[in-house]
Amino acid sequence: MSADKPHRIAYIDMATGIAGDMFVGAMIDAGFPIERLREALAGVGLKGVRIDARRVTRRGLGGTKFEVMEERDESDPRQEHGHGHDHEPSHDHGPGHRHAHDHDHEPHGRHLAEITRMIEGGGLPEPVRGNARAVFRAIGEAEAHLHNTTLEAVHFHEVGAVDSIVDIVGACLALHEMGVEKVFASEVPLCGGGTVTFSHGIVPVPAPATLELLKGIPTRTSDLKTELVTPTGAALLRVLCAGFGPRPDMVVEQIGYGAGTKDFPDRPNLLRICIGRPL
Repeated sequence: MSADKPHRIAYIDMATGIAGDMFVGAMIDAGFPIERLREALAGVGLKGVRIDARRVTRRGLGGTKFEVMEERDESDPRQEHGHGHDHEPSHDHGPGHRHAHDHDHEPHGRHLAEITRMIEGGGLPEPVRGNARAVFRAIGEAEAHLHNTTLEAVHFHEVGAVDSIVDIVGACLALHEMGVEKVFASEVPLCGGGTVTFSHGIVPVPAPATLELLKGIPTRTSDLKTELVTPTGAALLRVLCAGFGPRPDMVVEQIGYGAGTKDFPDRPNLLRICIGRPL
């Protein structure tokens, strides 16, 4: 950031949780141009990926829904399914789950080393590269611990890896482009009960990787009985945030609302990010 730009901070207000796409949606809503992210993704080398942002309404309040869509490429053996991705906090469990023991016949996907090479070779500014690497490493370390394996062996399944590369690069790039030097956040809301089913079977929520990534971070119990925080969202908080609690004293200059997929009956499912100057 050039010397003539003022120091700026951001505050993440998580009334209904956080996912990577909600973060990027909020930053686009606050003024980050989606075209800049499209340019960055082309440099990283993601093929057959289309991103879009559209205005939606959640319980009467407007926000931006950010979407990642993959176009099927029959020549790429890793793309076994054509699909679009809505990052529903109650269903998206992030990229880091190892599938080798569930699908020994499936060799495709990405490991941390490959994702790191993509980030490094994408022409991104160094602060963006550094933060993106750190976020992916945090997810990988959490998964390695949970699955009793090494960081190098953690398998980022193709479906999750593509989404999360977009979300993580997008979040880090947006903060950098908008001149944000420090990020703060509210306490993290977590579901107070229930279970979720994914490749490893039925587990309590929050998902194991999410809770592992939130170690040492202030959390509060929400009355919403659904998964509110994804591993990608938790990793972004862990790496990017300098502190958690009430909004710091600041002059708010830009506000963005990122929409989740689910529409709750009694409250808007929106992540709010305030950007401005500290007092």
